[in-house]
Amino acid sequence: MSRARDNSRVVSSTILTLDGSNNVGLGSTEPTAKFNVTGIVSATSFFGDGSNLEGVASAGLGTALGESHPLDVVYYTDNVLNITADTTITVPTGSDVAYTQYAEVVVDDTRNLTIADGDDFVPDILGLSTAGVTPLTGAGGRIRADLFTNKVGTGAPTFQAGLQVTGVCSATDFSGPSGAAADFPNGLTATTGNFSGVLTYEDVNNVDSLGIITARQGVNSLGIVTATAFAGHDYLSAPFGPTVTFDVTRAAKDATHRYQGQGSGQGYYIGGVAAPFLTLSPGRTYKFNQADSTNTTHPIVFYLEADKTTEYSTGVTYYADGVQSTSAAYNSAFDAATDRYTQIVVSDDTPVILHYMCYNHGYMGNAVNTNSNSANKRLIANTQSGTYTLVATDSGKYIWAAGTVTIPNNIFSRGDMVTIVNDTNGNLTLTNNLSVMYMSSDGTTAASRTLGAYGMATILFVSGTAAYISGAGLS
Repeated sequence: MSRARDNSRVVSSTILTLDGSNNVGLGSTEPTAKFNVTGIVSATSFFGDGSNLEGVASAGLGTALGESHPLDVVYYTDNVLNITADTTITVPTGSDVAYTQYAEVVVDDTRNLTIADGDDFVPDILGLSTAGVTPLTGAGGRIRADLFTNKVGTGAPTFQAGLQVTGVCSATDFSGPSGAAADFPNGLTATTGNFSGVLTYEDVNNVDSLGIITARQGVNSLGIVTATAFAGHDYLSAPFGPTVTFDVTRAAKDATHRYQGQGSGQGYYIGGVAAPFLTLSPGRTYKFNQADSTNTTHPIVFYLEADKTTEYSTGVTYYADGVQSTSAAYNSAFDAATDRYTQIVVSDDTPVILHYMCYNHGYMGNAVNTNSNSANKRLIANTQSGTYTLVATDSGKYIWAAGTVTIPNNIFSRGDMVTIVNDTNGNLTLTNNLSVMYMSSDGTTAASRTLGAYGMATILFVSGTAAYISGAGLS
């Protein structure tokens, strides 16, 4: 049988065509290539990298997809794809995931393989189904594989510029070279992390530890350091500096407030802490800023006692919209002011304990420790040129008097002491409004006493209504 006769049995002008250049057409009467097919070509497999195929959707590296929808079977060759130039994987429009038909992808040194934002690249995916794959949304490319190895395929990959994880990073172990402790020279950032060994911090912003932290060169914090206890320190250092500002807010008391269940149901909060006990330093100025609107009707004033029996005013100033005033005037202007604060300058003579409380309501605040030397201080003079009535803040002072001095009832407390000095060459009258004031030399009590020229008398209060008085030139 001749070749022409054989061809005549096979060739049909509408199905299979063989032209004079030996180009074969399937469904094509005018083939333009060695094998020209009009329609779909189906096969059990394709070999080669597909780099010369035309009209095939490709991510830039060549893809081979199954012949039936949803194209969930991917065929590959045993070839190794070498990336010798910077390459970006960009999935064609209408697709979400790019697959490689290569079993291995090798990227040369100094070269980059980049996955375009919003695209997936899945290497070595023999038989891998695309079912359940959720495409990326927004920016950020993604590479997915069962295993990443280093260049020679013998170990873990190396990330010269570091590895940044925005989600959860899980590992069975973190280790350093030759089994040494893990080292993160450029820092370790994580929302949570559990460490059972020693964690060394070289440069951190926030440390939250349930155990003991050892800081070889100290801890410098710009915010609040909170701890249940500090132990083992040699000293505490508080350098002199500018004004310290406490931003105060007001809210309902909770169980952490010292005076929960006493006085007002509202309390002050400083730095988010319910009315903390504050430790101050002599020489420093402390500003209690109450600009926040929650403070309205609750101006801070300092007192010697928590129950506000005695106001303390030495070194204390009150400002409402820049105007300095007394505590009473400050209270009147407080609600209408936008810039409002109480300020105290702590000196060596400031009482060791003072209480910051609301002028109008009870037990909203707490106390401060001034670290002063008030237990061993010089007496402070209160110079008076005329008639004068003692006030609670005169306790611990001496009155440099030039006129009649009245001793009021129910102003002072047990242990308070006041000294009166007659700075004239005549007698002064000490008017007694107490229930009892004993002359310590004879045990007598009288409505008033006389203090001779340049005489000095000291009054020791044993209660708000009783006292002892003694001194030179006293009768």
